[in-house]
Amino acid sequence: MPTFTIETTYHLPVFRHATYAAETSEAACRLAIEDKDWSGQREDYESSGETYVTGIWEGADAAYRGQAI
Repeated sequence: MPTFTIETTYHLPVFRHATYAAETSEAACRLAIEDKDWSGQREDYESSGETYVTGIWEGADAAYRGQAI
């Protein structure tokens, strides 16, 4: 019987809370989006996305070793 290696993935939302001083809410949003410091990040496991297939290979333990199907 043939064997296949299947890679599955789900999206995990990651969020952070930060305070920004700005003239408007739009300016504060812009600062938040431009902020590269994610050291206080938290994962939201309860809002994870559905599981989906991201790769299939023929054979056992064959991920990234050959042509994906």
